Amino acid sequence: GGAGPGAPPLPLQHLLGDGYAPALNYPLVAHMSKLVNETVPINGTTSGQKLSALVTWEAIARVVDEAYVRARLCLKIGNGLIAVELQQGAQPLQLAVPFEVSEASVLLRRACHQPAGCAANASEASAGLQPLPKWRLLGAAAKASPPARSAGAGGAGEGEAVRLASGKGSAGSAFATEPLDASAGLRVRFRFELKQKSCHVACGSFSGGLALVLASEPPDALPAQGKQCTATLTPESANLPSVSPLQVHTFVSCAGYRGLGGSVGAVLSVDQSRLITLDSARGAAAVFSDGNVTDGGSGTGSSHAYAQLEHARGSSLLGEAHDALLVWQAQSKELYLFLDGSETPALFASLSDPAPLWRPERTFVGFTAESAYELELTVWDVRAHTPAADASESALVYEPLQLLTACAEHNEVVLDPRDSCGFPLLSTTAGRAGGDNGWRIRVDRADGEDPGAGHVLSVDAQDDGTYVVKFRVDEAGNYTVRGKPALLPYALAGGAADEFGAEDEGLAVLGAVEVRPCTRPSGSDQFGGGQGAGS
Repeated sequence: GGAGPGAPPLPLQHLLGDGYAPALNYPLVAHMSKLVNETVPINGTTSGQKLSALVTWEAIARVVDEAYVRARLCLKIGNGLIAVELQQGAQPLQLAVPFEVSEASVLLRRACHQPAGCAANASEASAGLQPLPKWRLLGAAAKASPPARSAGAGGAGEGEAVRLASGKGSAGSAFATEPLDASAGLRVRFRFELKQKSCHVACGSFSGGLALVLASEPPDALPAQGKQCTATLTPESANLPSVSPLQVHTFVSCAGYRGLGGSVGAVLSVDQSRLITLDSARGAAAVFSDGNVTDGGSGTGSSHAYAQLEHARGSSLLGEAHDALLVWQAQSKELYLFLDGSETPALFASLSDPAPLWRPERTFVGFTAESAYELELTVWDVRAHTPAADASESALVYEPLQLLTACAEHNEVVLDPRDSCGFPLLSTTAGRAGGDNGWRIRVDRADGEDPGAGHVLSVDAQDDGTYVVKFRVDEAGNYTVRGKPALLPYALAGGAADEFGAEDEGLAVLGAVEVRPCTRPSGSDQFGGGQGAGS
């Protein structure tokens, strides 16, 4: 590859990717063709053919950025077809030959993963967030005021910030005092600042950071820390050829997270990483589990994912306040980290292999931090949300050959609750204050003439997250089942049930059922003295 025809030379920072906006995909080559003048023998083969095409400097920069800075690379080849024209004598034959690989993922096992629509939308994921009110502080962590330039943005708890570490050799942690049920998912948003303090001599090593931690149990004490704790991450162990003079290592601070078992930690580090010596320093983000912050490479190392961070407001994350949003998608077991309202995640990690020891149904949200330099690490405005059922996405599911009759003591249908993204809720207690009867259900005649004609007997929660709805009707016919969640998502400041001033308002259609007439046995006097079949 090389620069396209007439492409002007670009500054070094553009070649390294700093000058290009993030994109979900980028076209490398629009069309490739080659004339092959060979005769193919019967039942034979020809020699292999190599196709090449010119690419732009931007294409090179994006490939280098994906492979070396983010340790991932996904290549797509059109729609998986190659157009071929064969000629036998004067008669051409045009074919569309399937291409065996339409999507190739290298370096990371799921480099070609595309996040779900709602997971990828940071603004939508921020909806419904509630403040986390109470914190337990350890080590150097202390309450503080949010940075002056961020006043009015709210605080961690009642307008307060938590300064996790301040100065060389300091470390601290802060964890919420009450757990959340994240078995159906979790979203956590917070603001943070990594500030460099005045320093003249003996400032220490330029290393430090903070980690947002999801833990099954909050720590009783800070993990033992050395003078400096860092991990070196590199894609070289994934057999990526080294490219001189590129430096392919990414340096990440342990951020006080090393040694914290039964947890997942998303680290934001100021440790300086570069592609080449002349490049500007970048901070980094990485996802680890069970406190296992060790050196390694993508695919075989300790990290689930990592990426260097270039940002218009400070490539090393220093000097300004930032917004972060962590989205845990329980169904796909994917973790997404968004920074500063970006529409695309700074990184995503698959937590399915290897799976951490963290138990989502009991999750304490917290932070750890440490500094080997004269840094001040502060978080505030910490908010969280666990997804709840959305009636418009939920529906009835039917068993094969299921028969509903008017003469049964009760009929049963199964309700499959879904969240606003359409994902199934894997726990019936996730996102609500408790109680088995978590839905308001009404059974109407399909013609709409008799709302509530069916008698709902119970709505029982099952272990798999579904509900069994039991009801009976007085006569056969077609019925519409409507409903909505009877409890609001758990309010982090205390929680309260939905009182529903008008309890039937906003009921969504969950499905339609046919209740068949009773079939009376012939000759039976049980139904009125040996009459024929009736209904």
